[in-house]
Amino acid sequence: MKPLTRAKVNEAIGLMSEGFSTRETAGMLGISPAFAGRVYSSNKENMPVNRGGRPRKISTDTVEFLKVNMKRGVLKTAIEATKRANELLPQPVSFSTIRRRLRDARLMAKRIVKRPALRREHIRGRLHFVRKYREWTEKDWAKVVWSDECKINRICSDGHRWVWDDALGPITTRSVQGTVKFGGGNVIVWGGWAWIYR
Repeated sequence: MKPLTRAKVNEAIGLMSEGFSTRETAGMLGISPAFAGRVYSSNKENMPVNRGGRPRKISTDTVEFLKVNMKRGVLKTAIEATKRANELLPQPVSFSTIRRRLRDARLMAKRIVKRPALRREHIRGRLHFVRKYREWTEKDWAKVVWSDECKINRICSDGHRWVWDDALGPITTRSVQGTVKFGGGNVIVWGGWAWIYR
């Protein structure tokens, strides 16, 4: 049997590196499957590992694209990521597939934490406060008294309340909030706390 040229061997290595099997490579290059197998064995460390199972519908590049846009806030939910992926992929994928791929990319769904909405001036003010007092020691902070207050209504809340009802239905006890004259009174609680020396 005539030995194959180095160019042919390199071509076989290239095809198998792209994911073609030894049998497919042998058919495309017109060589024997046994020889293609020997080429594969000689260059096994550079070949992709076939772990079996059905190949994934979504490529690594697409997963990385979705991951970047999720972290930037362009895509906020896995449902939005699924819709965006289906615009890019030739075959549609399910929501559960996208969620699994995002988890494989080390993304996880976190509950959004509620905190006071800060404007730019609030952020600048807090940053200024931190920089101003960052050199303070524990002894300095021991001289500070912290305080807060809270208003508690006896009858009802000052805010608006809502109820789901028929648009033109009659007024019912569900859609009326009872009030008393002068608001029913309230209790204002003030508290302060400071360093306790022992």
